[in-house]
Amino acid sequence: MKKIANIIMIIALILFLSSCNQTYEYVYMHDQDDIKTIDIISAEEGTIEPIITHIASIDESMHDAFIEELNQIEFQKYLYDEHPSIYHKQAIMITYLNGDYEIITYDAQMVFFHTDNSSEPRRFYTNQEDFEQLLMSYMTS
Repeated sequence: MKKIANIIMIIALILFLSSCNQTYEYVYMHDQDDIKTIDIISAEEGTIEPIITHIASIDESMHDAFIEELNQIEFQKYLYDEHPSIYHKQAIMITYLNGDYEIITYDAQMVFFHTDNSSEPRRFYTNQEDFEQLLMSYMTS
């Protein structure tokens, strides 16, 4: 009986540890067809909304290609309640037709809702080098 309990515990541990390495595509707040602009920015904390410093704009004709490349980056989800900041880093800002927008960094994301000026964090992270390489490829284009 003890052997069976140990085997069950080992299987449960293996399943838990293997799920820690699961990767995801980034989950956008709205459909890709609703994207109005994509910008590369940095953000500082403001009183209601972040203070945005514009670095580069992704031409509308390049939106699909940019999103496709972003989707190729493997994201993971935080397993604990850590919410790194979107501030003081290069980031992607996706603005939607309805005025909502999201700011995506390699280790933090925030979505901002236009209707009530509320926001909420997301729980994804990815390799910093891969993320910054994507940004650099569009900043020099």
